[in-house]
Amino acid sequence: MNIKTDSYYVIGRSHNYCQDYAYAYSNKICLSDGCSLTSKDGICTPHKTSDIAARLLCRMDINLLHPSILHLSDISLDATYLECSHEKDNTVKLTIIGDGVIYIKTDVEEKIIIRSYNPNTPLYMSYVYDENGRDMYEKFKPILTERVINLTTGEDTSNQIENSPYYGKNVQILENIKTISLFSDGVTDIYGIDVKEAVIALVSFKRTNNQFVMARMKAQLREWNSRDIYPNDDLSMATMIIEEYLCHI
Repeated sequence: MNIKTDSYYVIGRSHNYCQDYAYAYSNKICLSDGCSLTSKDGICTPHKTSDIAARLLCRMDINLLHPSILHLSDISLDATYLECSHEKDNTVKLTIIGDGVIYIKTDVEEKIIIRSYNPNTPLYMSYVYDENGRDMYEKFKPILTERVINLTTGEDTSNQIENSPYYGKNVQILENIKTISLFSDGVTDIYGIDVKEAVIALVSFKRTNNQFVMARMKAQLREWNSRDIYPNDDLSMATMIIEEYLCHI
C-alpha cells in the first residue's frame, strides 16, 4: 500500500489567534479544535490555553494520555479531537471526540459526515478526566446530531443522539477506504458557502504529492477570497490517501 498524508490549518476571521491544529504522520492524521471561551462564575472569557491543548493532543499518543497532564502549567485539554490511523490494506481506525466533519471516499461511494452539538457544547478530551467539566456537560445536556450527505446517491439524512454519561472515544473501523479527510467544525462556518460546497472544493486535489493539503487549501482560500468568501472560524484539515501498488507483469 502507498499511504499519503498531509495537513494544514488557518486562523478564522473572527479569532485573534488560531485554536485549531492539525498534524500528519506517515500512517496517521489528526486534528484538534480548542475551546474559544471558558466560563467561570457565569462569566465567559477567552480561553487562554486551548490552542496549546490542541497541539498537545495531536503530538502525543492519546491512548497513553494520563490525567496528570491536566495539571501541566494549568493547561486543560478543552479541545475536540479527530484521528484516523491506517490499520491494514484499505482499512483505517477513526477516533472521534467531540464535533467535526469527515469526508470518506471508498470504491463505491463518497460521503460527508457532519457531527454537531446543540447547544454548542461539544465533548472535550478534558471531560474524560475532569469532574467539573462533566458536570457542566451534563447541565447543558447537548444533543449530538450526525448528518450524512451521500454524494453518490444524493441522500441527506440526520440522526440525533442524546447526551450520554459515557465520556470516552468513539472508535470506528472503516474498510475499503481510498481517501479520508478530517475537518474541524470551521468548515461549517465559511462565510458565503455551505459545508457541502466547502468540503467538495477542499478535497478536489490537483495533485497528491508533497504538501498536497496545504497547496489545495491555500489555492482554494485565494479563490474564495476573490469572491469575498472566507472562514469565519478557525479551519483545519488533514487527509489520508490510500493507494494500492500496481503490479506490472
